[in-house]
Amino acid sequence: MKKNFDYKKSLEIQKEMFDFSKTSPKSGSWWWWFLLLFFNNPKNEQKPRQLMILWSTKKDKEIECNDLKIVLDHDMELESKGKKIDGAVAAWYFDGSKMRHNFLLKQTPLLFSENGIKTENVKTEFCRTENGLANFYKTKNSFKLDIGESMKFNLSLKEKNIFTIPAFSGKKILGLNYELLRMNKLSLTGIVNGHRVKGHSYFQKVFLNGPALPWYWGIFYFKGGTILKYFKIHLGKTLVDIPVKKDINFYHKGNLYTFENMKVTKNIERGFPVFLVSGEDGNKSIKFKVVPYSASSWTFRKKAFGIGPKSTFVWHEYPATIEKFYFVDKKTGKILTEKDLGLGVGNAEQSHGILI
Repeated sequence: MKKNFDYKKSLEIQKEMFDFSKTSPKSGSWWWWFLLLFFNNPKNEQKPRQLMILWSTKKDKEIECNDLKIVLDHDMELESKGKKIDGAVAAWYFDGSKMRHNFLLKQTPLLFSENGIKTENVKTEFCRTENGLANFYKTKNSFKLDIGESMKFNLSLKEKNIFTIPAFSGKKILGLNYELLRMNKLSLTGIVNGHRVKGHSYFQKVFLNGPALPWYWGIFYFKGGTILKYFKIHLGKTLVDIPVKKDINFYHKGNLYTFENMKVTKNIERGFPVFLVSGEDGNKSIKFKVVPYSASSWTFRKKAFGIGPKSTFVWHEYPATIEKFYFVDKKTGKILTEKDLGLGVGNAEQSHGILI
């Protein structure tokens, strides 16, 4: 259905992007800021290049991410340019041909101001710069992302509608509290290794004051401006369906359709998991197939309750396309398929395990 939106309110929400002073952390609390970037691939237009970058800190003394051991000191220091806290930056990069795992993976102080997040100068094989390892910050009319000297991106909110403007949500789930700020679509231009690129980007800031529950998630963009997004928490094979947040959002030509009665099933095809997603809402139904073309992951480990054997949480990421899309409104007879929408490209996530 068509919905009005308050753009002024969304701008107020945007001011909270880099502020974490209002959260109430406890042991195990987790903050993360991440960007997913999708941009043109001259080697294969059907499979865009993708980059995911994550800035994160956790209220634990020690945690591992892949092969990196992170020892955290959470005494924030007042700095002339904002606040400073121990954390880490991580990124993977599908370069159009192959996946570069651990493209970035470094412990580094995170420097916050009201306008952005920056890392202290840390040199890696991929990124050598005098201005910090990976910086994301607001300018007057856009956002900038600098990763070393070879990647410079400009992100802007060109499409202003109910689904793309900055949005905030928060909720208690099974006694846990989460807060989420997101922008579902930012237009992207930039320079990668001296060549101009263009595409889209997704931003999300998350605060969670307890263990993250495993999820399925995905966001996909179509040439005509249609956006498809889904989310479902799961607890593995023991509980097929649980009464927590789950929905499919389908934005098409000014209309936003939401399906809370939804399912996700997984199969394996050609070495990749394939996700079958479906949903219903009264007279409307939707179903589609998510088909990955590459994969990366982060494996987090920490001692259970800080003293016991290590618990594990694995966060899988899959650059993917949409196939067999089918939307029907039985009341009006309206039907949409992939022939109407064109190619849908984006990213799918699956996580499992839990950190305690």
